[in-house]
Amino acid sequence: LPAVLGTGLLVMLALGVMIGGGIFSLAGTQAATTAGPAVIISFVIAAVVSLLAALSYAELSSTLPTAGSVYTFAYVAFGELWAWVVGWALLLELVVAAAVVSRIWASYFTATLDGFDIGIPDFLATHSQVAEGTGWIASALVIVLMLLVMTGAKLTGRVLAMIVSLKLVAVVLVIAVGATHLKSANYTPFIPKSQAADGGSSTVLQTLIGTSDVFGIFGVFTAAGAIVFAFIGLDLIATAAEDAKDPRHSIPRAMLVSIGLVTILYVAMAAVLVGLRPYGELNTAAPVSDALRAAGSPSWSANVINVGALF
Repeated sequence: LPAVLGTGLLVMLALGVMIGGGIFSLAGTQAATTAGPAVIISFVIAAVVSLLAALSYAELSSTLPTAGSVYTFAYVAFGELWAWVVGWALLLELVVAAAVVSRIWASYFTATLDGFDIGIPDFLATHSQVAEGTGWIASALVIVLMLLVMTGAKLTGRVLAMIVSLKLVAVVLVIAVGATHLKSANYTPFIPKSQAADGGSSTVLQTLIGTSDVFGIFGVFTAAGAIVFAFIGLDLIATAAEDAKDPRHSIPRAMLVSIGLVTILYVAMAAVLVGLRPYGELNTAAPVSDALRAAGSPSWSANVINVGALF
C-alpha cells in the first residue's frame, strides 16, 4: 500500500473514530441508566484501560508495521488458527460499531432536521422498519462512507481531516456553552445508591458477578465497560500501519496523542452533560442538545451541536 499517512493524519484517523456519535450520546445514556453523575469516573476508568491496550498496540504495530492490525499480531505470535479467530472477532467489532454509530448518526440527522423545522420525507418514514425512517438513513450513510473509503487512503485522509476539525470545533463549543448553564445540584448524589436494574439485558460483567444491579460503585464499573466501546479506534491506527509514513515512530505517537486528547474531551463532555440536567433525564435520542434546550441555552446552540454531531 502507498505510504501516505503521517502522524497528524493518523491522529485524525483515531479522533475520527473515537470522537463519534458516542460523545454526544453515550455519557447521557450511561449516566441515566447505570452510573449517574459518576459516569465521569467511568470515562476515566475506560481511558486507563484503553491506554494500556494502546501501549500494547503501539509496541506490536511498530514492530510489525504491516496491514492487518491484531490479525497480523496474532498470526505471528500464535499461528493461523488463532489469527482466524481474532480476525473474525475484529470484523464483528467493526460491523457492530458501524451499525451502532450509523443508528446514532441517523437519530441526530432527524433531530437536526427537526431543529430546522424540516421533517423526514414521507417515503422514508413509510418504507422503513425503523421509527422515523432512520433505518434507511443509517444504511445510506454506510454506503456513502464505503464509496469514500474505496477511493483510497489519500483522499479519505483529507476528507477525514476536514470533518474531524469541524467536529472538534463543535465539541469545544458544546463544552463552552454548556459550562455556562451548570447546576451543582445535578451532581448530587454523585454516586447514586445501588438498585436493581429496570428490565433490559445484563452486561457480561453483571452476568459473571451474578447481579443486575445498577448505580453505586458497581454501576460505575459497569458503565466503564460500555464506555470502552467509545474508545475503539486506537486499533484502527494499527490497521493503517502499512499506509503510514515511518510507522515505527508515527504509529505509537499517534496512539498516545489521540488517547490523551479523547480522554480530555470525553471527561469534559460528561462533566458538562450531567451538570446541565438531572441524570435521570439524559436517556434521550439526542441528550446533549436536549439538555441544552432544557437548561435554557439559545436555540441556535442546539442546532449547531446537532450539525457537529453529524460530522
